[in-house]
Amino acid sequence: MRRWWPALHAIAATRAFQGRTAEQRPCTRLRAQQNDGFDPRFGWLGLELGFVLADAAKQAIRGKTIVGDLVIAGTDNDKLQIRQSQSYVLRRIYWQGVDDAGSVRQVDAEALDDPCPAAGYEQYLSLYSPRFHRESGPVVARLDECRPTRLREEIAEAAVLGIPGLFWVFVSAQLIEYGRQTGRM
Repeated sequence: MRRWWPALHAIAATRAFQGRTAEQRPCTRLRAQQNDGFDPRFGWLGLELGFVLADAAKQAIRGKTIVGDLVIAGTDNDKLQIRQSQSYVLRRIYWQGVDDAGSVRQVDAEALDDPCPAAGYEQYLSLYSPRFHRESGPVVARLDECRPTRLREEIAEAAVLGIPGLFWVFVSAQLIEYGRQTGRM
């Protein structure tokens, strides 16, 4: 019955070390989605919550929101396909204005809270969500067009209600278990 096991193990071991040729096609849906710019933070079997919480923890530890982090849109903008309360990946942050020579200048910023490089410059964000921008690509918006909320602020605001709620769920579960053990339920 188990004579086939060593042969199968040997085949699997040799396949693991073979390189992937260019003509091979992706064999799983996950690999196909990764090639299409798949981001696990956006809707894959409920795993997005773990990635969102990890992003919030990174932002809280770092103390600032940088390129690559998630932000939450604070308003709707139909022209840019931005939806209120939806999360977007922050692809680029820059300040744009006119310099002394009269030409338009863009100055990249590292974080959302970075100070303005000169008077008269306006901050722009490049936002992306695979749900809304898969075909069009990232959109560029001014701060007043999307009013981004930092993810760490959203999580902290939700925790004010969530933690006491979880406490009372725990107390209720303990009371039900106590009733079962004592025969009163």
